[in-house]
Amino acid sequence: MKPRRRFLGGAILLLAAVAAAAVATAPPELVNEADVPAITADLDRGRASRERDAARAGDIIPDTEKRLRWHAGRHGSRTHLSVVYLHGVSATRQEIAPVAERVADVLGANLFETRLAGHGYARDPLSGVRAEDWLDDAAEALTVGAAVGER
Repeated sequence: MKPRRRFLGGAILLLAAVAAAAVATAPPELVNEADVPAITADLDRGRASRERDAARAGDIIPDTEKRLRWHAGRHGSRTHLSVVYLHGVSATRQEIAPVAERVADVLGANLFETRLAGHGYARDPLSGVRAEDWLDDAAEALTVGAAVGER
């Protein structure tokens, strides 16, 4: 057998083994329906009760909580636009502050900054968090954004 054919045969066997391993170890399918809690009329007060991992609330680093910032201090006034800020993995809203606030100010928009589940903790951040938790948080944030702005 020629070396090239032997190499090609080995490569095909390796690829088949990797594909079989990938199929055998595939993660469970994500649920595509987010669990979005009802948004109360008083969004500021309701926000605190929606913190998913409230049992660890005493461990949250100060100022990493979810925050609803009403444009120009007009509490409860819906704006034409709203801005929703979703931070990155292992980050918090403070990572790029005050960028989100400035964007909202320039747009004349209300701003909702979420805290994804497992983030903003002094001890054991991200422990016990599932992708579905972040999907729920993102859906909640978009629901709040729709409640405080027309677009």
